Amino acid sequence: AGPLEFQNLLQGLSSTDNDLRAQSEQLYENVSPPEKLMYLIQAIRNAEIPEDQRILAAVLLRRVFTSNFETLWQQIMVEMQTAVKQEIMAAIHQETAPPVRKKICDVFSELARNMIDDDNNMQWPEALKFLFECASSENPLFKESALHILSAVPGIFGNQQTQYLDVIKQMLEVALMDRSHPQVCFEAVKATTAFIVYNDKEPVVHNHLRDLLPLLIQSIADSVTAQEDDSLLKCLIELSENVPKFLRSQLEHVFELCLRIVSDTNLDDTWRQLALEVIVTMSETAPAMVRKFAKFIPLLVQQILALMVDLEDDPEWSVQDIEDDEDTDSNPIAGEAALDRLACALGGKTMLPYIVSNISQMLQQADWKYRYAGLMAVSACGEGCHTHMVQMLSNIVDAVLPFAADPHPRVRYAACNALGQLCTDFGPNCQKKFHNKIVPALVGILDDIANPRVQTHGAAALVNFSEECPKHILVQYLDTIVQKLEQVLITKFKEPLDKGNKLVLEQVITQ
Repeated sequence: AGPLEFQNLLQGLSSTDNDLRAQSEQLYENVSPPEKLMYLIQAIRNAEIPEDQRILAAVLLRRVFTSNFETLWQQIMVEMQTAVKQEIMAAIHQETAPPVRKKICDVFSELARNMIDDDNNMQWPEALKFLFECASSENPLFKESALHILSAVPGIFGNQQTQYLDVIKQMLEVALMDRSHPQVCFEAVKATTAFIVYNDKEPVVHNHLRDLLPLLIQSIADSVTAQEDDSLLKCLIELSENVPKFLRSQLEHVFELCLRIVSDTNLDDTWRQLALEVIVTMSETAPAMVRKFAKFIPLLVQQILALMVDLEDDPEWSVQDIEDDEDTDSNPIAGEAALDRLACALGGKTMLPYIVSNISQMLQQADWKYRYAGLMAVSACGEGCHTHMVQMLSNIVDAVLPFAADPHPRVRYAACNALGQLCTDFGPNCQKKFHNKIVPALVGILDDIANPRVQTHGAAALVNFSEECPKHILVQYLDTIVQKLEQVLITKFKEPLDKGNKLVLEQVITQ
């Protein structure tokens, strides 16, 4: 194959015609790796080839380097190896289309990664020289490229990292302060994060770079204002997950920023949930550190509960038979998960007082959404606040029970959820003490024929109750439960199945 046939091949590989693409893939597989290497570099360097095909060529070239690098590299002459390196560096300098340049940087990164030997020696010193030249260039696009490469291969300095530490810090600092080129600044956040996480066991590196933190947080705050790139908030999650102690000196600012984002209803939900994830992740990885900032907990709990109240009125809800209609990305689901994880991470002593004081107010609200969210919060915190909730279980059960008869079907649903969860988290103790209150409430729900979804949840809660219930107690109720289930089954079988009652049948049969 010559360069022209290879161009046609690239065209075929990006074709929407499945047959042509399959045929091209077969032809491509038959090209030897050294030939692929040569043709792909020629394609990347040929400005007359359409942009999408140059991107594809760069993606394929990176794949050539990842799949079987050592064999390929040994198959080509030293002169060819040098030419490959030079062509890739030249391509980064000369490429005018940003998406293509980014993909060529990925190729450079992959090659550089393969150039570090088993003793952590960097066998391609020109790569480091190139990196520093790009970073100190006047051209912001070259700075972006250098930072992108550092993000992709934070170990690029091999065993010379210590001697380069000052230069690396300066390179990151200058980029983080580059307010006139937001993209440079944003790439610097990703590069700094990658470098710190890569060195997660190196306190010397952390101490050296710690004073970049205020700049880092400021840049992340800027990215939120610009609403451009949520991967910077993801960097904060990555730091919280891998090196939470690195953030300690700026924790107050991190909390303030994240709570400001979570509470900003004008922002996209994804951003608000990412900001919440920063705090939740940090609570899981460094609970003692987070507890020292307890002054933020009341506001945090309020914000989570506000997410849980962010529900939509849906008149069709109670007859929908679809379990998976719950929007898993919705604020209420994110709020419940966060409350559950925070309670488990920080414990009842820290979390429960604020949850309880908020829930009691929510359960008194006229708007059903508050009552619903309050009951769902009870369900969410049982596991994490177990020790402290056991002592007040009687009050909790008494507070939840009336809502099994609430006028709004979704509140009744949430009451079933809470009762079922209490039976699971606090069984069999809960069943022994309160069976005479819980069973009548749940059996009553099985009469709610007009709202199959509530009925189903009542049956599910009875399953929870029965699983942890001592036999001598369960026996007392078997007749009542079976009789009620029989009535429900008869009613349900009389109704056409397409009316969305399969779910009720499933739960009832589980009994």
